[in-house]
Amino acid sequence: MTALNDKAMLVSLDIAYWRATTTNRKAADTAADALDTTGQWVNVTGRLISKETLDKIRRIVGQARNYLEGKTPGAADGKTLPGGLPHWDKTTRILPSSHGFSPVATTSRRSM
Repeated sequence: MTALNDKAMLVSLDIAYWRATTTNRKAADTAADALDTTGQWVNVTGRLISKETLDKIRRIVGQARNYLEGKTPGAADGKTLPGGLPHWDKTTRILPSSHGFSPVATTSRRSM
């Protein structure tokens, strides 16, 4: 009898990335004065790197999520996962070994 871990593995996608923004309090106070209000009602946010650079990162993150949901083909093999991967629980999915992936030990950022 074949063990379950020979047929499939559990995968979880947890992506966080730096949004590269900062709050500009001085500009918010200036805008609040111009709008005849207080600083608590106005926020001014500035980008620390170009929008185009962040768009590339967002696109990769979106492609990874869409691939696991079966919406787009994978970058590595160009194949889709029809219907997406089935859920094991709320955040973990079951990836059959027939998709050509071999289990690799990884360390979660949360466990570090």
